[in-house]
Amino acid sequence: MVNLREQLSNEIYGNNAYIEKIINWLKNSEKTEFNTNLFDLEVSEDKVYIYSCLIGNLDPDTLTIDEFYNFLLNCRIA
Repeated sequence: MVNLREQLSNEIYGNNAYIEKIINWLKNSEKTEFNTNLFDLEVSEDKVYIYSCLIGNLDPDTLTIDEFYNFLLNCRIA
């Protein structure tokens, strides 16, 4: 099975400005969806869903909002 979380990490790792953009989306949640080059991110009240834009009909990788926030922080370069 494809690990969407790992692939998303590969796409955004070290791009601190882009990661901040995703964090701001997560905090504001004005829109329920955020699109990267390869992934669609959706947020509900307590979960974030990672969908692949390239592979259709694949179950999303699901994280709690706190888990996703920590995932984003781990993708940043200090």
